[in-house]
Amino acid sequence: MRFGMKKLFTVLAALALVLPARAYQTSKGVSVENSLLEIVKNISLFGYNERTSESLRNLVKRDSTNDAVFFYLGKSEYANGDMAAAEEHFKKACTMDPSNDDYAEELAGFYAMAGRSADACDIYFRLLEKNPLRYRNAYTLSLLADQQMRDRKDSLALENYEAALLFDPHYAPAILGRSEIYRMHGNLPAFFTTIKDFTTDPDINPYPKCEYVNSILDRVDSRSYQVWQSQLDSMVMDCVRTHPSDSSALKLAGRWFYRTGNEKKAAKYFDEFLRSYPTSMEPHFIRLQLLAAADDTHGMISECRSILNLADGAEEYFLPAMSTLGDCYYELGDKKEAFKCYDKALKKNPDYLPVLNNYAYYLSLLGKRLGKALKMSLKTVEKEPDNPTYLDTYGWLLHLCGKDKEAKPYFKHALLYGGNENSEVLHHYSEVLRALGENDLADYYSDLSKRKK
Repeated sequence: MRFGMKKLFTVLAALALVLPARAYQTSKGVSVENSLLEIVKNISLFGYNERTSESLRNLVKRDSTNDAVFFYLGKSEYANGDMAAAEEHFKKACTMDPSNDDYAEELAGFYAMAGRSADACDIYFRLLEKNPLRYRNAYTLSLLADQQMRDRKDSLALENYEAALLFDPHYAPAILGRSEIYRMHGNLPAFFTTIKDFTTDPDINPYPKCEYVNSILDRVDSRSYQVWQSQLDSMVMDCVRTHPSDSSALKLAGRWFYRTGNEKKAAKYFDEFLRSYPTSMEPHFIRLQLLAAADDTHGMISECRSILNLADGAEEYFLPAMSTLGDCYYELGDKKEAFKCYDKALKKNPDYLPVLNNYAYYLSLLGKRLGKALKMSLKTVEKEPDNPTYLDTYGWLLHLCGKDKEAKPYFKHALLYGGNENSEVLHHYSEVLRALGENDLADYYSDLSKRKK
């Protein structure tokens, strides 16, 4: 591979910024600077690797007073994932030459990437004071503002976000930071005005954009929705209009409108999600949930079969689809087909708890193969001992097998973990109590079951 003269000149110029003026001769007559220059040339051609770090460590042994060697060693170790060593050597280079702004900037960037914004800001603040023309930009100002927000210095943070937006009016972190200050201080008109710059910017990645909007919507209560409905709807619609075929935007709109009762509009976006991504599992499972909410059992069967065709046997998709398909057939009265589906699911994974529970419970309703049902149900309570649904099934099977004393503790445990809100669990418990002759307590839970129903 030829090394172009223009590229070589760039490497030499960059190296000149960090290499000290003096030259160190080794016993072999080759200066450390020349050795370092050769390493930097190789970095420009082949990138950083462990060999690079080893070569630089050897240079440190030859001369431990050369700050540029420590600087490049830090960069190499950072590239190879050794964060602790990278920090040590960046700091060493900065200590050896405090006047070198490139060293300081590299260490600040390292801290920022490591999530240590306070450490990064300390350095950037010094660099800003020393050389504002070079370091005063949207990135550094936003970083400082973020830290000021964490320190609850919102007025200073707002000033720096505003200053950052003068450098780059579309800089997303500054737009978001300014919006958050308005939101936290209850200035919602200003928040909605500012956030529009964020939601309508096509250059901002739609996924983090929609995640942020989702986080805002999750905080909305019914009273806030009544007051700000049009602005909240507009925020969602701006995301969809800006990214009309993006999955995160379509999910955002579908989820929001479904949550706020506009199911027809929600279905429009979920359908578009499915049309745009027909081979993706997520929109199929969303449609399955919507069909279940609408009690469309035949539609659910059709959707389950679509999922199974796409799943190609992949367990994470096959199992819930086959399980749901069995539930649908049972709901329609086709018990034979339902149990076939359950058997197929358990052949794929004998420990799949939803199928084990439903299969066992439906056998209990039929009063058939109770021994098999008990074994399946026991697996579920062993794996999830605090699941009230599984506890109810197992307790009820014990009751049907005449083991009411054994059943009672399972129902008591189920009541502690949410079963006291389920009318069926309460009814089953009342029947167990009655079988044990505890009639007063049985009447109490029977009445409670009727009220919950």
